Amino acid sequence: MISNGGIFGASGAGGFLDAGLYSASNDGRGAWATNNTMNKRATVSYWYKNNYANSSYGTMFWGHYHGGQDHTACILGTDGCLYYYVKYNNGHYHNVKSSALASAKLTHNVWHHYCMIAGSSTVKHYIDGDEVLSRSASDYTDIFSKYWGYHSSWNSSISNLTGSPSFTMKGVTYLAQHAVVTGASPGTISEFINSDGTPIDFLDIDGNGTDLDTTRANPENASELNGIWQFGANGTTSSTTHNSATDGSSNGNWSVHSGFALSTDTGAFPVTAVNTA
Repeated sequence: MISNGGIFGASGAGGFLDAGLYSASNDGRGAWATNNTMNKRATVSYWYKNNYANSSYGTMFWGHYHGGQDHTACILGTDGCLYYYVKYNNGHYHNVKSSALASAKLTHNVWHHYCMIAGSSTVKHYIDGDEVLSRSASDYTDIFSKYWGYHSSWNSSISNLTGSPSFTMKGVTYLAQHAVVTGASPGTISEFINSDGTPIDFLDIDGNGTDLDTTRANPENASELNGIWQFGANGTTSSTTHNSATDGSSNGNWSVHSGFALSTDTGAFPVTAVNTA
């Protein structure tokens, strides 16, 4: 699956991940490729880079706010802890936080990698390839979100997180290579980032399809969600909506909202590894 060895081992890959999305106001948001919400048995993976210090603002990776009875999120707080929260129909299914992350994982103006793997038994969150939070799965209410990125309504609800923290959050500044995989076994972290912290080439540059299997057994909804969105990186279609996965779903509900724009800014790209400018 990862025999290409990231950008340094992928023959002809050149400046892999040389494009992505940029949010000038750090308020970018998008909708996953689903008619309703993504609820369970899924992996979400993407690279991100912020132009603000973690000690000043938290970072929202994904979340949904549908009134006080239904809101969910994964947020990196200004205390360096990762918060995971799912409230559905006024019931709390997840409200936990990690220990404070190592300072290298909090540095701004460098690239980091976020990944959540929500399997049938556990939900695990990773930053830069390292597991930072694990929780027993609760099936339907492990994600319960339609949106990735920033959701402004959450800033008034930060105190609902475990420990009642107080901070203001933003979305990511730059985002690259967003992948979604669904199924009863939606993957392991080694499929989404190399052990040396370099990106994995999800697209088979030798023309044999995609290296990342996005459609796996027993997904929640076989016609939705799965895909690899490259945003023009590595010679792919320069588009906010193009799904580069040859085995991915073709659901048209994927979208990138107005807070993001395509970017090939050489001051930010290419993505070469975690913790690099």
